[in-house]
Formats: sequence, structure tokens, C-alpha cells
Amino acid sequence: MMSAAVLCLFVVTGAALQRLSGTGVGLVVAPVAALLMGPVEGIVLTNVITTASGFMLTLSVRRDVEWRRWGVLCASASAGVLAGALLVGSLPHAWLQILVGGVVLLSLGLTVSVRNPPFVPVVLGGVIAGALGGFFNVTAGVAAAAMIIYALMTRWEHRRYAATMQPTFMTLGAMSLIAKAATGSITALDASFWLIPGVITAVLIGGWLGKLATRRMPAGRARGIALTLAGIGAISTIARGVMALG
Repeated sequence: MMSAAVLCLFVVTGAALQRLSGTGVGLVVAPVAALLMGPVEGIVLTNVITTASGFMLTLSVRRDVEWRRWGVLCASASAGVLAGALLVGSLPHAWLQILVGGVVLLSLGLTVSVRNPPFVPVVLGGVIAGALGGFFNVTAGVAAAAMIIYALMTRWEHRRYAATMQPTFMTLGAMSLIAKAATGSITALDASFWLIPGVITAVLIGGWLGKLATRRMPAGRARGIALTLAGIGAISTIARGVMALG
């Protein structure tokens, strides 16, 4: 029960930060869910959460979504999603725990270190970002780093970027679930199925709180909070995986 409460708290926080900055749910929730529930079930639940949060947030920002960019990103993600699903099905749980934490830390490092990248064409950048985002999403529940760097490299206006990320994360989450089920990496959420109504409620609360805070908290600060929480969770997840190996 305590684990469910902690998870829902992080879902509320992630959804609020995502409403503010465009990213947050996967980064904040994935390492915590993997830590509390294990790397397979935790990331499956993260994929469910990002699908639900992306759908609900899309409803409120749909007028600003650039659907052509969304199409390029999601079509390109299929190869990365399939490769990631096969990897998830073949690794022991301890190594998956380390992989999840490592991917989150790598994502954070790339997000923080890349400040003034060279310009790339929108379509080429979308193909690369989509493939990487698909792989990161299915293995660790975090596609944010690839998308943030893509936005920087194409000089994407923040409002349009933040809006377009919502249907993108929704689609990547759904694709990840389908790919894992198709490759036999997962069969069901098992004991965690009962959490879904709670986390969807948490997403709604977080989105509402984020909307209230849009005029008071800059997007950059919201992203910084999300990155900090994700880093703490990732380090804890890696530590748990290393201890399991011992």
C-alpha cells in the first residue's frame, strides 16, 4: 500500500511537470516504478501511465500539436521499439534494473550537456530521434532525452514542442506495450493491474496542478525538478540491480 501511495505521488509530480515543460512523467516515474515493482512490471506500468497521460494532456493542447512531426517521430520509432522489446525479453531482471537506471542517467546526461547543438533538418532529425526514443521508451520508459535534443537541434518553438510531445509519448507508450506483448516480453500487469485506476487519477490531478502552475513556474525550472528526481531514482535503481547481482 505504501509503495502504491509513493508511486501515485510521483505520477502526480511527473504529470504536473509534463504539463509545464512537455516532459516529466516517464523521467520521474520510470526509475521509481522499476525500483518499487521490478524492471519489467515497473516499466510496463510506466508505459501505461505515459500512454494515459499523453492522451489526457493531448486533449488540452491539441490546437498547438504539429501532427506532421508527430507522424515522423512515431513512424520512425517502430524499429527502436521492436529492438528494445526483444532486449527486455532476453535480459535477467538484475541486469534490466541496471539497464533502466543506466538509460535514465544517460538520458539525463545528454539532456544537460547538449546546449547549442548544430542544426539538423526536421525530417532527418525526427527519424533519428524517433528510433532512439522508441528504444529508450520500451526498455526504460524514457523517450524524453531524444526528444529534447531533437527540439534543440531543429530550433523547435517550445510551445509547439511541448504540445506535440503529448501525443508522441502516448503513441510510444502504446507501441511499447504492443511490442512487449507481441514478443512475449510481458503477458499482463499481473498484481499491478489494480493500480491503473489510481495512477490515471493521479495523472488527472497532476495535469490539473500543472495547468494551475503554468503562470507561476517557468518551464525550465519544471524541467530541472524532473531531471533531479529522475537522477535520484536512476541511481537507486542501479544500486538495487547491482545488489541483486551480488
